[in-house]
Amino acid sequence: MFSFLSYFYVLKAFESAPSTVILPLLQFPSIFIFIASSTHKYFSGLVWLERKVHVLAYLMIFLGGLVPATNGKLGVILTKKFWKQPFVKDAIISELCHGLYNFCITTAEDEIDSMGTYMEYFATTRILFILSFVVFLIFSKKWQDEIWRIRYVNSKAIWTTILVEIMTLIAYFCSAIAYQSYYQTGVVTAAESSLNQLLNLFSAYVLKKFFDLGREESAKGVGIKLISAFLILIGLLLAA
Repeated sequence: MFSFLSYFYVLKAFESAPSTVILPLLQFPSIFIFIASSTHKYFSGLVWLERKVHVLAYLMIFLGGLVPATNGKLGVILTKKFWKQPFVKDAIISELCHGLYNFCITTAEDEIDSMGTYMEYFATTRILFILSFVVFLIFSKKWQDEIWRIRYVNSKAIWTTILVEIMTLIAYFCSAIAYQSYYQTGVVTAAESSLNQLLNLFSAYVLKKFFDLGREESAKGVGIKLISAFLILIGLLLAA
């Protein structure tokens, strides 16, 4: 259910804002996931912080993801105008649900002791993802109408969407393994969001610079993007 809600809200956010603005917002829930993961491990008698430098690693990754979105002016996130934007709520709810989904995986890691068991877990969660969609579909006349209108959509767009959905499925699979591979869920959440943001920015830059695809803003602010990449790289090295 958390996985489905995450997907639903991020698509809703993308309806009103570009990816370069939305992706940095996905950083904020990592704060709550970091606290939740640490609290759970602390009261369970598990190691919640192996080294103090891992807190610094988290901060470096977190800030690295925010720098390009604010054009280096991090104070923007403290203004009311920023938080009143409608897509802000959707993006944060999306990533919070995604973090809770992955937090559930880490709490069940003792039971997931082999790749076969993990594959079973992943398949079960995907089936329940679909069932969650079906439940929403039954009670939403708007969704029913939109599905009916799919027959008018360009076939190229349909096939592109299918390809992207396959890539998304692979991403969810790899993401879940990543959360199992590192003890501190909050650090992984921040790293996932930051790398997503970084790859998005550089992909947009390359497409605009060499193929003239995308928005003019994509080819600007190279220095800020390099600073972002440097902060994220240092954070990942410290976490490792």
